[in-house]
Amino acid sequence: MNLKKFKLEKEFRKGCSIIIPTWNSQVVLQKCLDSILVAFPKNVPLELIIIDKSSTDNTKKIINNWVRRNKYNFIDIPTHIYTENGVLGKARLKGIEKSKYPTIFWLDSDIVLPKNYIEDLFAYTKKMKFKHSLDKISMIQGTMLSNNDLASKFWHNHDVDKKADDRKYTQISGVPTANLLTLKVSLKMNKKEKEMLSVLRTGEDSFLAIISTKNGYKHYMYPIYTDHLESEVIADEGDYKMLWFLCGYMSSGISKPMALWKLKWIERQGLRSFLATGNIRIFIYTINIYIKMLRACVKDERIINQKRLRSLKNW
Repeated sequence: MNLKKFKLEKEFRKGCSIIIPTWNSQVVLQKCLDSILVAFPKNVPLELIIIDKSSTDNTKKIINNWVRRNKYNFIDIPTHIYTENGVLGKARLKGIEKSKYPTIFWLDSDIVLPKNYIEDLFAYTKKMKFKHSLDKISMIQGTMLSNNDLASKFWHNHDVDKKADDRKYTQISGVPTANLLTLKVSLKMNKKEKEMLSVLRTGEDSFLAIISTKNGYKHYMYPIYTDHLESEVIADEGDYKMLWFLCGYMSSGISKPMALWKLKWIERQGLRSFLATGNIRIFIYTINIYIKMLRACVKDERIINQKRLRSLKNW
């Protein structure tokens, strides 16, 4: 095994900014924050940057209590909370601008990291044989596994939620910003690119991957598993949590065409999963999502305006 540190690892040892976008995340945030303490090495400088969309629940209270508890236990992770009520791309951009360390770890509030996650990512990278220098790698991450059985089966054909035991590694282009370590320098953008990122409601992870690729870097996903707390989120937001994917495509000029494209994608994924498993619940689940998303695409202004509903029963 090549034990020599490569660029991403060298820069990480100098410090890492952990960025978490939040929006009424109280049902999952505590587990997410606690997992940071076991996933990251103790001897690396860290900072936590929360980009919050004016949460009205206990999100900020949970963060502040977590910081106080850490200080009581002599764990000092400087934590900063910023408010950003714009789209997700704008939140990502603010996180980059506010970060002070040479590496960034993107973490979604409904992800729980395993013990020694970062060191395992480095070890996995160094044991692989690539056709390029390890210094070309700017983004590495593990695979998300849903803790909701039905959702997991629904996403079986999607790389970010599928076991990868049969593969050593996967090179990916659209990098999910849920459990991702990246070189900050690889995200260098010009003014036009920043403007493009700042209006993206979703797909901002793919956009960041495109930027990194344009800057000459590679991205990899490994079979090191993080827990995606979908059961908790679905229980809190209603049975049709998948509907919120539509919100991201309701931006001016391309809303209905993009939403209709998403409908086709949902249909393909759901029906493939149904054919592969024979589970009628997946078929019913897919049809329900399809109908609700089509309804939202055609006439429901509350989805277009991204107003969060507790349940579709409130429509």
